[in-house]
Amino acid sequence: MEIVTKSAKETQKLAELLAKELLVWPAPGNRTLVVGLRGDLGAGKTTFSQGFAKGLGIKEKIQSP
Repeated sequence: MEIVTKSAKETQKLAELLAKELLVWPAPGNRTLVVGLRGDLGAGKTTFSQGFAKGLGIKEKIQSP
């Protein structure tokens, strides 16, 4: 599946909704879910991470490494 967003705000909102869904997603047993981001410089990885962190309830500012 491919989802295309048209703005940073839209990307953050999508990531926030995904994080909230994953918090209630029933993982069988004691499994861990790993989400990886890959893309060129300026692709939106940090923007996505900021929205994802917000969806998880993280209050700290997310910066690009």
